[in-house]
Amino acid sequence: MNAPLTDPYQVLEPEGFGPISPWWQSRKVHIGTCDDDWHKFRAPRPPLDFKYSFFQAAHPKLILPSYLKGGEVIRLKGLIPGGGELSFRLPDITPWAAFDFTDGRQVKARLNCDGLHIDLLQDTWRVDLTWRAWMPTCPQFWKINLYQSTFAEAAHLPFSTEEGLQEARK
Repeated sequence: MNAPLTDPYQVLEPEGFGPISPWWQSRKVHIGTCDDDWHKFRAPRPPLDFKYSFFQAAHPKLILPSYLKGGEVIRLKGLIPGGGELSFRLPDITPWAAFDFTDGRQVKARLNCDGLHIDLLQDTWRVDLTWRAWMPTCPQFWKINLYQSTFAEAAHLPFSTEEGLQEARK
């Protein structure tokens, strides 16, 4: 980056490939309103205006516009010793959950792959994927069973968003 610091109060945009800490402005703006009402009536649950994108720890320019589905090809150019290319395909798997309640209800939902972390610092590089789902619970909530399939097999299942469960698009 070619941005010399000339003003000690100058706000610079973070650059790099490492995770952005939760207290940096690019993430902090998504946490929502943590005022006295939140502390008294809602904490430790997230604020009502909490944005799911708070969990995106990547630099804003590295955040994909949609969830990963599995099977995508990842290419890294110039990031490994010698400047070569590293290329691999994500596994074609999609976890989904069955949320069971003691009153007999069951809700099935596809988990969203919203995290991809590539660690090239070790001799053997490593890829970590994160899948998430949000489900409101109640006193009748009992357990979660996790399953795994391909995205195509799970595409018909609802998935969670900040607004709750959404029906799969047909």
